[in-house]
Amino acid sequence: MGYRSINKNKGYPTVQTDPQGRFRFESVKLGEYVLTVEADGYAPQHRHIKVGLESKSQDFCLKSGRKISNRVVDEKGKPVAGACVVLNRWHCHTDPQRYYHWSAEAPVSEQVTLQFYKRYSGDYDTLKTTLPFSQIERQPITLKNR
Repeated sequence: MGYRSINKNKGYPTVQTDPQGRFRFESVKLGEYVLTVEADGYAPQHRHIKVGLESKSQDFCLKSGRKISNRVVDEKGKPVAGACVVLNRWHCHTDPQRYYHWSAEAPVSEQVTLQFYKRYSGDYDTLKTTLPFSQIERQPITLKNR
């Protein structure tokens, strides 16, 4: 689906399902990971998994959803690259064009809790707010400069 900024060049493994919906990662190092499953028209799911010598298979059942997209900018309207966006419990970052993309599980709540911040930077304040879902895409999210 491509709604999150996963960069294969940085070593994040990605796979696509076969026609029966099965997937398999090859040559994954032992350790703990966050496995994210995404598909057009569905809300993504993520799960913390531990890859060991005897790893278990993982089954997912995606629910229908709605795509949300917007930009994060500073007070001068300049786009903020790499801003962290937390919507309810879903976490993503702005992409190279400074947009975040997310899918909300249907039915969508009237109000959503949002948090925006620029990680590893003291240049911006953190914004935490609750908004009507209908307003999320109407105007860019503005982070205040410190």
